[in-house]
Amino acid sequence: MINHIISNELKLCALLSQPQLQASQISEVAALIPQIETNKFQYQLDQHRIWPSVYCNIRDHCSELFTPSLTDYLKQKYRQNINSSQRQFLATTSILQSFKAANIPVKVIKGLPLAQRLYGDIAKRHCNDIDMLIPKDYRHIAHQHLSQLGYQCDILNTFSSTAIETLLECRKDLAYRGKRGILLELHLRLTGHSGLLTKDYTQQIFSDSSLEYEQKVREFVYLCWHATHTLHHRLKWLQDIALYIKNGAANTPRFFEDAVIYAQKTDTLRSLVISMILSNILYKTDTPPAVSSFYKKDFISKFVLKASLNTLNQYSYKNSIRYELEMHIYNILLPQQWLEKMRILWQAFKPNLDEIELLSKMPVGRSFFCYLIRPFRLFYRKVLNRNSRPQTRGSSDK
Repeated sequence: MINHIISNELKLCALLSQPQLQASQISEVAALIPQIETNKFQYQLDQHRIWPSVYCNIRDHCSELFTPSLTDYLKQKYRQNINSSQRQFLATTSILQSFKAANIPVKVIKGLPLAQRLYGDIAKRHCNDIDMLIPKDYRHIAHQHLSQLGYQCDILNTFSSTAIETLLECRKDLAYRGKRGILLELHLRLTGHSGLLTKDYTQQIFSDSSLEYEQKVREFVYLCWHATHTLHHRLKWLQDIALYIKNGAANTPRFFEDAVIYAQKTDTLRSLVISMILSNILYKTDTPPAVSSFYKKDFISKFVLKASLNTLNQYSYKNSIRYELEMHIYNILLPQQWLEKMRILWQAFKPNLDEIELLSKMPVGRSFFCYLIRPFRLFYRKVLNRNSRPQTRGSSDK
């Protein structure tokens, strides 16, 4: 459909990341292997967090074509993911039971439920943590129950209530760490800013009247937004979208039409279009005429797709100042409504976790200055001081 330069390593990653391979795909894999650089291929596997499904396909179809060191490495990663998935499953069950007993509304998003639905095996999709969504009003009681289960939140234990409230204006979640190393991200909203998608989808999630089909449509659009807002820097997110497209097309003829309607309603149409076009490029999934037509006419979607391909092809691009600038600029440009653009722009000025320590030392009446100096601190951190401190893990790096 679209002619873009894609590295052989990325092509091979996309092929091997699928849950099962057809005979023709196995032949494609065999043809690509002699054309790749093994070190670069392994680097891309680490970038995209697709070790489990890649290992299963190599083990089942072509282990003799790869070096023993690579297959051993992938086997180790696969076993680690099996153990991690089992621990997360037990931890999720325990938390849900505790929340249910306390009448705390909760929904597990992405993670293990998504892996089971799309892959048929929770161990075939890498899952770094547990993502749960609760209404913001239940934060305090949820914290009490998580503390009783042995989970600790450094932010809540470190900063003042004023600093925490300011931080939660910027962050969509709180990170908890369990006794066995389990990482839980407790979401108070689905997106960084309080936009149309997070309001509508959250309301639907906790509604007793929503239908399963409607939930799938909304989840699909949310997955497209989630991947696009960081320029698709993990191939595993695009693989989720590709599997959703294949399942949606096979099971419900109106799925794509309803997804486009919902994306228009929540001003996430560009995220939907870009994700579906990328899925077509790398996974050869179907593209509805409405999506193709919009993409051909929309230059912003084309620019974002090009940046996403750069991010997918080379991880060094993701660590560059150009990536940071493009990501923030394109996040503002992606919505079509001016009000949504302004919400995202204002969100960019709010202090993040790196700045909250500075905020906690300032008088309450002067905390507004953190909003104003954030662009300068961002420039200092990313340009002038890039090599002097290790990068910290953010929620987008999962």
